[in-house]
Formats: sequence, structure tokens, C-alpha cells
Amino acid sequence: MELDLASAVHYHYDKFPPNRLNYGNFVDDLISATDAIARYDQMLKNMHNSEILLAPLRNQEAVISSRMEGTISTMDEILKYEADHEGGAANTSNVRAEVIETILYQRALKSAQIAMNDGYPISQSMIKTVHQQLLSFGRGATKSPGQFKQDQNYLADRHKSKILFVPIRPEKLHDGMELLFDYINHDTAPAIIKAAMTHVEFEACLLYTSDAADE
Repeated sequence: MELDLASAVHYHYDKFPPNRLNYGNFVDDLISATDAIARYDQMLKNMHNSEILLAPLRNQEAVISSRMEGTISTMDEILKYEADHEGGAANTSNVRAEVIETILYQRALKSAQIAMNDGYPISQSMIKTVHQQLLSFGRGATKSPGQFKQDQNYLADRHKSKILFVPIRPEKLHDGMELLFDYINHDTAPAIIKAAMTHVEFEACLLYTSDAADE
């Protein structure tokens, strides 16, 4: 199928990070969010074992994010798998493939969390390691786990035969990611602003090998 590129939005070359942000547009929301995060952080510090709260949230994130990729599982299935295979490797016997994929997402998320807690900066090496762990089984195992994309990809609406967004070119990806990691590790903007900007830029790069994605 040939897709229309005429109205597509293209990656913003040489415009990241932005020179300035108008904080006045969202200062009230920023203050409210910062206050909420501070209360949450203090609550975690006061807990004897913060994993009591973090583990369910990590499981929920794995279920919801995997669902966005078409991998459907439930919290009950994840909890049952963890209870049956505590401390063990992924066991695929009598377990739906979708559940295993979500478990891998959860474990990749935890690995990144542990690495950052141990003082490792977010880097290309960390991203590739987490990606390799995430796609070590199932549909993703054939999509170059742990490797950046080598072909141009794009976001498309197949029903309308239109390309919606063209991410960064593969030959520009390394430099683009280095700019992103430098921003993450050295920019002095508030952490919540950096998190939002990082999310947007990471999605704009669409790192890994894939075909056109449907809207």
C-alpha cells in the first residue's frame, strides 16, 4: 500500500532542546505536580519497604503500556505468574505469550530503575540493554532487540493511507540520542519538565526497527 506523505509532520532537526519554554503557560500545573511528587517521595522514604507500593505500580504500568502495543493481559495474570515463578526465569509453559511479554516489560522497567538507583546515567548502552531484555521473547524477538533502527520508519494511519509523522533519520539517530542524554543528565530544568520533554523527544526519535505503525 502506498501512503501519502504530503501532510506528514517531520522530525524537528536542530531544534532540541528548545531554547526557551514559557513557564507562565503551565506554572500552576507545574507547582501542583511538584507538590504531589514531593508528598509521594516523602511517603516512600517513610516506608520500611518502598517496594510494597512500587511493585504494584510497576505491574500496572507494564499492563497498561503493553496494552497500547496490542499485548493484552491483566493484573491478576501478572500477580499469579509472579506467585508461581518467584525469583525464576520466564517460564512459558501453560502461560499465555501476552502475559510473558508483559512480565518482560515489568522486569525491563525494574532493571532500569535499579541501574539508575545504583548511579548509572541514562545512556545509549542502558537503553539498548533494557530494549534487549524487553524483546527477548515473543513477537519482539524478531525485531532486532537491543539495536537502534537502521531503516526509516514512520507513524501512519493505514485506513486513510496517510503518513502522520516521520521520525528522525537513522543516520541522524546517534547524534539525536546523544543530545537527548546530555539534556537528561545535565540540563538544569525542573525534573518534571525534563521528564515531559524527554518523553516527547524519545517518542519523536522512534528508536527501534519497525514497519509503519497504525494510528
